[in-house]
Amino acid sequence: MTDWPNGARAAVAFTFDFDAEEVARRLVEGLREPFMVESQELHVRASIGIATAGGQAEGSDQLMRNADL
Repeated sequence: MTDWPNGARAAVAFTFDFDAEEVARRLVEGLREPFMVESQELHVRASIGIATAGGQAEGSDQLMRNADL
């Protein structure tokens, strides 16, 4: 899922076991520094919702709602 530009949203899905909190921490840290795009400095803020499948969701829409994106 992606919605651009203002109030942008994105989703990341994994098909293997991982430490979700560690991945979230690294994503936020990686976005902390400004980006240069076409000579403009961009500052990005992020919030992350985490949801896991396995009985918790009946489909991708429900899984996204569970992550509170």
